[in-house]
Amino acid sequence: MRRVAFIGHRGVGKTTFLGRVTEYLKDKSIKFIDLDQEITNRTGRSLKDIFLEDKEVGFRKLELDVFQTIDHELNINNEVLLDREVPLDKEVNNKNPGFRIQEPQAVFLILGAGFDPRNIPETWEVIWLRRASDAGGRIFFDRPRLNANIPSLQEFMERYQQRQIAYENRADQVLFLDEGLESFDPIERAFVREEFQNLSGTMTLLPSHFHSELKFRRWTHSRLQWGLQHFELRDDLLTFEQMNLALNIVPKERLILSFRDPLRIPQTFLLIKNYELLFDWPLEFGPCNVKKPNIISLHRREQGVSLKKTLEQFEVIKDSEILLKAALPTYNFHDLDSGRRWQKEQPSRRSFLPHSTEGRWVWDRLLASSEQPLNFIREGQGSGPDQPTLLQWARYRSLQNSTNFAAVLGDPVSHSRTPAEQGPFFAKRKIPIFAIQVQKKEWEEGALESLRSRGLAFAAVTAPLKHHALAQATCDSKALNLQAANTLIWKSKWVATNTDLVGFKKAIEDIGELGIVAVWGGGGTLGVIKTVLPQAHLYSQRTGSPRFGNGVESPDTVIWAAGAMTMNGSAPPKTWRPKRIFDLSYNENSPGRAYALEKGSIYISGLKMFNEQAAAQRRFWEVT
Repeated sequence: MRRVAFIGHRGVGKTTFLGRVTEYLKDKSIKFIDLDQEITNRTGRSLKDIFLEDKEVGFRKLELDVFQTIDHELNINNEVLLDREVPLDKEVNNKNPGFRIQEPQAVFLILGAGFDPRNIPETWEVIWLRRASDAGGRIFFDRPRLNANIPSLQEFMERYQQRQIAYENRADQVLFLDEGLESFDPIERAFVREEFQNLSGTMTLLPSHFHSELKFRRWTHSRLQWGLQHFELRDDLLTFEQMNLALNIVPKERLILSFRDPLRIPQTFLLIKNYELLFDWPLEFGPCNVKKPNIISLHRREQGVSLKKTLEQFEVIKDSEILLKAALPTYNFHDLDSGRRWQKEQPSRRSFLPHSTEGRWVWDRLLASSEQPLNFIREGQGSGPDQPTLLQWARYRSLQNSTNFAAVLGDPVSHSRTPAEQGPFFAKRKIPIFAIQVQKKEWEEGALESLRSRGLAFAAVTAPLKHHALAQATCDSKALNLQAANTLIWKSKWVATNTDLVGFKKAIEDIGELGIVAVWGGGGTLGVIKTVLPQAHLYSQRTGSPRFGNGVESPDTVIWAAGAMTMNGSAPPKTWRPKRIFDLSYNENSPGRAYALEKGSIYISGLKMFNEQAAAQRRFWEVT
């Protein structure tokens, strides 16, 4: 019986993921267990009460006890089934009263974020669920506090790195979830059911893939069945023992050996000699005089040297049979365009793989994937943040025949829910959607034109670009009245509207009676807020002062329309005791959440506003 344990940080969405998995596997015989719920069922106590009465130490002991009991019961169940001592679906009163024997194909178990993965036996397969927003932390209203003496976000972050390391050390697989994905998704379903086909792409093997030979065999076998093109062995990441294990398990034609450590060149060449492998030689090492490489790559770019000039180093390579791979730091859209022009000059021979510190070029790598011979994907952290995740890669491959694409444009956008929210709408039209970081300066220097040349046809525009979008489009009255555009469509020219007003109005209606309203911050949303709530008291986050008049002693409702609170005193007045906080942000680490927690206020997320304005965007895109 397959046993799968899912781990991940607090709030990553393990429980809702399990709900989706139940739907994906409804035709299978699977036993689904949420350990937190199981603790409540077996003890008759709520998690909140356990934390209050037994503290975290007591809860962790109870958590481990219940997990070990479940594991023991499954072992007993297996023994009975193997011996066929009793009929199926009968109680095993002599061995484990009350535990009903079933013969599921697998057990899927969700573990709490604080469960120590080292306590999971090797008989369990461990899948680490991740989201990009993990690193930014989360603030909770409905979960037991682990350290009530510090702010909620700090509480999350002080455990983050330790748990991150523990998860990485134990995880057999990693699944990066899309931000905002909460309902049925065919690509996620294909992963859970192990039904990917013709996946293509190359994946870099990491030390975390080598926890045990048996699990490495299973993992590589499934990826080969999915059609992964190559595994990369890098001599700066793996030991020779790990590389030899891979060489004994993976077909040689599906491996690429990459020289990266200049001190290990002689030893790495022994592997080439013994196994006759495809190999990648860095141009930075100078000429390869031992054997003709299959791939020559370039990874370094000198400070102050243009990307175009850097690419000229490849001109010394005259052999047309050698593939050229440029994996270079790419700082802006000008760099990106230079790299793409170079790649398209010889598309069957050249691959351009832009690099950034924050992973901002994932969308570009996806768009170019069908036009170049080498593409790298990742399941976990991979060897670079610009590598598409497995789900991103599989989703794009299902839609890549489209000549157009959609995007959310802004800075930042890495945690945007727009791709998940608008994804089904565009998937029906076979159009991919991406999150693309565009800085104000880049927009002013022609980023929108660059994206249009690549096929951008639909765009959701976020801060700080809404005023810029207004200037480059033919706008309807909604955008003109607010002097901001958040939705674009290409119709031989850019046509724009603004759906923020629709979303804000609906969210305000659902809140009900607001009383005295103060708006903290505002930026690009002030026009919307003033239109709907002309009597609201407006405050500047930067100065902490009223924008007009004398302000208010203490509002009933604070509309949080600001970024992080700074150290210069620009937090709301300490005398304020608002009944409710309406946060225009839906981010789980929003300072508006922290402020509501501090004041004991009712918290209302901006998710309702987001969903309503997103629905209005779809209507605009569909009928325009």
